[in-house]
Amino acid sequence: MRRVHLRDGREARARSGLLGLACMSVLSASVLAGCGGGSAGPTAGTPTGSVAATHACGHPGNSHRVDLVVHPAKATTIKRCVGFSGANISALSVVRDSGVEVQTQSYGSLGLAPCQVAGVPAHYTKCLAAGKPYWALFVSRDGGAWTEPPVGLSHITLNPGDTLGLAYDSPQGTPAPPSGSPPRP
Repeated sequence: MRRVHLRDGREARARSGLLGLACMSVLSASVLAGCGGGSAGPTAGTPTGSVAATHACGHPGNSHRVDLVVHPAKATTIKRCVGFSGANISALSVVRDSGVEVQTQSYGSLGLAPCQVAGVPAHYTKCLAAGKPYWALFVSRDGGAWTEPPVGLSHITLNPGDTLGLAYDSPQGTPAPPSGSPPRP
């Protein structure tokens, strides 16, 4: 079970895994979504506000934070802040803990690839299908330039101040990172 922090300060529990994603999607309207005003829906703009080291992303138990930027093609960019208390956090945990819906598929030693994020695409029959748009992954280390990791969400480790980016991209050419610069910690 995962702890989910609601906007009003209450705490709820949601199951981990794919079933938990469905539960978190239902809760996402009231989940504390981030530093950019706490909206659980898509938001434009960079996460704002100073976050004290002991209150990362609005919860006193979180001493660290990472940011998540999701750019679903023609939809509004989603920006979230995820707090954590350990030394680092997996990219998959960041997406799941943010309340953003994600469906994945295993690609063996490369890890889990995102197939559907925030309801995009609306339907899919095969993840990473040839000639079809796909979710490209990007990481910014401590506010630096976007880079493309050679592995999937489950194999990416993020440190305090890092940003995870997901961009729904065309199958032609080099994937473009999410719009704008990575947020600075």
